[in-house]
Amino acid sequence: FRGFPDTVPGASWKAEIISAAGIVVKSFAGRGLPGPSLSWDGRNNAGVIVNDGDYTATAAVYIDNEQAWAGKRLLVLDNKPPVFEQAIYPKLFAPHEKSRVKAMEIKAVTEHRDVDSWELNIANSEGRVVRRYSGTGHAPRVLWEGDDALGNRVTDGKYRASMMMRDLAGNEFSISEEFTVD
Repeated sequence: FRGFPDTVPGASWKAEIISAAGIVVKSFAGRGLPGPSLSWDGRNNAGVIVNDGDYTATAAVYIDNEQAWAGKRLLVLDNKPPVFEQAIYPKLFAPHEKSRVKAMEIKAVTEHRDVDSWELNIANSEGRVVRRYSGTGHAPRVLWEGDDALGNRVTDGKYRASMMMRDLAGNEFSISEEFTVD
């Protein structure tokens, strides 16, 4: 709404969110000029969250009931988190020199394509995080050799691997699984 002064006598505005089927699912309106942005929480006029999909946002500014400006923009509503499965193998390992199994593989299996970031925390039985991995895009296969963030071997016991993924829309999904260091 650049170019308009802060106050305009007789100004009003209207905005609508329209489904792909052409149905108005949400309406906004006000007197005076609108602010620089308008937020939509994905709910319809009855307060119910609408289905994911494509929507069109339309907006118009009126001065003395005559349209002075109009615009439209495509919106994509995405409320579904990036669901995945966490695979840990083996669930029991001994990270020392004499062991045949010195490392554990942790990976995420997902078909979700728009993963923005991920985080993997390995915590001891008291819930204290001993090792943290994170990154952008899909989570890679992480090979953990039983060490903490400083490179020290962790003590034997029960541990939990907790992974979280966040998609481009900000939706998050987390899963955790227990394993043993022996």
